[in-house]
Amino acid sequence: MEPIFITRNGVGDLAVMSIEALDRITGKFELYRLIERGLDDAKHGKTISLEESERRIGVLLNEQGI
Repeated sequence: MEPIFITRNGVGDLAVMSIEALDRITGKFELYRLIERGLDDAKHGKTISLEESERRIGVLLNEQGI
């Protein structure tokens, strides 16, 4: 469902949208925030090697019995 825009004197004043549309929009904002955080971390050298990330994932999976 697309948002419904309400105007006042011909100027946009309010938008009404479904919960699903709101969830999509807020999900995209969260994704963009996480991407920006990752890019900032990479820019400042806050990264780990592929091998280290695989090791950490293995530890987490092992702790969860997976």
